[in-house]
Amino acid sequence: MGQCYSVYLKVRFTDEEGAKKALQQKIARGAEERTDYSLDHYKGDLGLDLDNVHDLVRLFFGGWKARFDETADSDWVTADFDASYGWEYVMMDAFDIMAPYLEDGSSIEIYPDSGKDICVVCDGAPCWN
Repeated sequence: MGQCYSVYLKVRFTDEEGAKKALQQKIARGAEERTDYSLDHYKGDLGLDLDNVHDLVRLFFGGWKARFDETADSDWVTADFDASYGWEYVMMDAFDIMAPYLEDGSSIEIYPDSGKDICVVCDGAPCWN
């Protein structure tokens, strides 16, 4: 049994390439961090492109069900999905490593089965509430 998540992510990249590389490096540490990204499934069945920052964001923050609503001001991502109980911390860590490559004001809201985690990028750093 897992946990249900609702995630609201508002990002505007200052450096898409840097964010992509940071997320790729996190995936590369998967074995040592004991994280299963189910890459075979996502790459094979769903066409995950590890060189596409939007695909990486969908992998980390949406269980591949994330929907992008791209506007002139930002990329909004919303998703409701099931994952393991530990996935909340994977998302928080991924947002932390992505923060230096995001504009100030970029934010994430994570609503697990109970409680919430909210973070806004301030001065290039994550500020968790």
